[in-house]
Amino acid sequence: MLSSDDYSDQDIPDSSGSDLENSPSISAEESDEDVPTLQDVSAGELALRTQLATWKIDNHIEFSKCDQLLKILHAYHPSLPLSTRTLVKTSRTAVTLKTIFPGKYYHFGIAKGISDTLLIMHIQELFVNPVPLCVAIDGVHLINSSRSQFWPIVGYLSFIKDSPPFPIGVYHGFSKPNSSNAYLLDLVEKSQRLIERGFFFREKLFSVLIKSFVCDAPARAMILCIKSHSSEQYGCARCTGFGRLIGNLRTNESFREKQCMPHHHCRTILENLHYLDMVLDVPLDPIHLLDLGTMKKILTFLFGTDRKGRNVPHLTLHHTIFDQIDSFITVHIRRFVSRIEFARQPRAIIVW
Repeated sequence: MLSSDDYSDQDIPDSSGSDLENSPSISAEESDEDVPTLQDVSAGELALRTQLATWKIDNHIEFSKCDQLLKILHAYHPSLPLSTRTLVKTSRTAVTLKTIFPGKYYHFGIAKGISDTLLIMHIQELFVNPVPLCVAIDGVHLINSSRSQFWPIVGYLSFIKDSPPFPIGVYHGFSKPNSSNAYLLDLVEKSQRLIERGFFFREKLFSVLIKSFVCDAPARAMILCIKSHSSEQYGCARCTGFGRLIGNLRTNESFREKQCMPHHHCRTILENLHYLDMVLDVPLDPIHLLDLGTMKKILTFLFGTDRKGRNVPHLTLHHTIFDQIDSFITVHIRRFVSRIEFARQPRAIIVW
């Protein structure tokens, strides 16, 4: 198991220590109105409440505007609440945010997400034990004019068709977490607890096993505390070689034993999950490795746009052909690409 001594360059907060006690909390405003219970509401009125709540969330309606609408509708539908917070069922308990420098983190929980998903999918009985769980991690910039960003941890039940993803935890800050081990601490601790104690669903006990971590190449390097895929030396996730040299294949044992020490920054807390294969259970990302990596390198030599100005004989195209392809992409094809369906429009080859 990892201890505080294992993190020589990272500060790991204690999930049950003073960090949580001193963290700021955000309390949801409670509604003091007298609203009929669900038993007193007819099926039609309940459907109306659900539709209004969905409409408010999907269209990002302001709380004040929705409150005004509810006051108008309340005269004709007395069962409707007067407060938007009651309509969307805002939690009345205090939410404690955990400090993970330089931002804040909130943990929703694994068992709750799985149970809610099973209820949403109307699963009457589970025949899988332990329950396999896929975990996805990535960074999301909120707006273009700010560095404000989310790093959500999302769970997914791959054995259920059309199963929706559910949140496990989320980090917010103006840069990614300084310590990936602190960021993953709650996830790993709760995962270990679900292996040992499990959770109950329809009066039956189930354990949970993380099947894989699905990340792009930068996020994969962050959570495994290893070198980036673009590093000149020892950045390959599958072998110990670098450049044109192919080294020995990496295995779960060689990763955990740090046989190729230059590949690692420090020990990752994911190694506490003894059943996890640190190589095969964290799959590679084809977008960064192939589309933005190998394929982009081939195109730079093909069109002669290499940064060092290198041309490959009998491969690099003539500048007239280059101009024809560039014109075809930016003039003829671009007018048929909808801005609604594609966020990124075709660009000139020179800006690739």
